[in-house]
Amino acid sequence: HLGNPRERIAWAGFLTFMANLGTLLEDDELVRVGSASIESPFFKAFLLPGRLLFSASDIYRWPFGATGPAAQLFTASQAVVTDIAPGHLRFETWMRPGYAPSRENNLLLQGFLGELSRSLGAGDAKVVRVEGEAVLTFDIFTPAEAGARRFLKKQLGWLFAARSAGEELRRAHQGSFQG
Repeated sequence: HLGNPRERIAWAGFLTFMANLGTLLEDDELVRVGSASIESPFFKAFLLPGRLLFSASDIYRWPFGATGPAAQLFTASQAVVTDIAPGHLRFETWMRPGYAPSRENNLLLQGFLGELSRSLGAGDAKVVRVEGEAVLTFDIFTPAEAGARRFLKKQLGWLFAARSAGEELRRAHQGSFQG
C-alpha cells in the first residue's frame, strides 16, 4: 500500500524495518523490547499524572485511541479497548483495508501492553495474545486493585511508615539523652 499522506511513519517502510528486526531477535526478545519501550520519556511524562487522574483502562485507551500517539503515527491500523470485567481488559487491533499486519510489531505490542500495567503502579499484567484472521486480540489481566488507588495506597503507606519511623527515632534519641 502506498500509504496515507497523514501518516507520520510510512507503513511499508515500517514493515520492512520490523521484518529486519525479526531476523535479529527471537520472539521473546521482541516482547522484551516492547516492554522496554515504556521507558520512553514521552510515556513516563504522561504516566506520572496519569496514575492519579485516570483508571487503568483509560491509560490503555489513550495511546491507541483516535487521537492517541499510535493513531497519529500510523493510519494503517485501528484499535479498541473494552472493559470485560474488573481487572480484565480486551485490546483488539486490526489493519485497515490494503495494509498488511506485522508479526514483529504484534510481539512488541504484547510487551508494551504488559509493561504498561506495571508502569501504572498496577503490578504485573498477564497478557494473552489471540491471533484471529482479521483481528488481533490481547486479553489483559491486571491485579484487582489497580491504577491510582493502588499507587496512592503505596505512596501514602510509605509516607505513614516513614513518619512512624521518624517518630520512633525521635523518641529513641530523646530517651538516650534523658538516661
